Amino acid sequence: MLENLCPRIDRKCRENATKIPVDSASSLIRRNAASVGGTHAFLWLLIDMEESFSARLKELDEQEERFWNVKHRAPDYFAREIALRLARLFAREIGQKPTVATSGIDGKPSTSFTRALAKTFDVLDVATKPRSAAEWAVNQITEGDLSPPRKPFSRGVGLGMPVQTPATRNVLADLVDASKRPSN
Repeated sequence: MLENLCPRIDRKCRENATKIPVDSASSLIRRNAASVGGTHAFLWLLIDMEESFSARLKELDEQEERFWNVKHRAPDYFAREIALRLARLFAREIGQKPTVATSGIDGKPSTSFTRALAKTFDVLDVATKPRSAAEWAVNQITEGDLSPPRKPFSRGVGLGMPVQTPATRNVLADLVDASKRPSN
């Protein structure tokens, strides 16, 4: 049945190929697939899609094993990632590892990093308390995180003249500034 059906489908695809306008990459692909025979191209696409789905399933299985099948309660990975990014920002801007501490009286964050992290968690509606994520993040900081990134062409492309770049601010910079002010 396939021997009879495939040539007829391919012929119809070739006839319709000229009707497909080539106005985007997707339509070009459709037109080319129809021109060479729709069934052949379709089968190869199915094989490629199956391989892609299998690879993604393998990735998800590995992530499940690594993140969800733990013998203890899983940490809040989102909170950890936010803490790590903020810790790297602090390390790069300050040139040293951020510190983590809470007040012995009320348990509130008492360092600029932990105050900024607590405010970041508030903005992002992260329900986790910042201390454990902050401690984990600070332990991930490496020597490479302590120096500012090299800016190519910052010396004026060899002319000895510094390049003037406009200062940009973002929410994290505002949080850092706010964390340096004493809270009420």
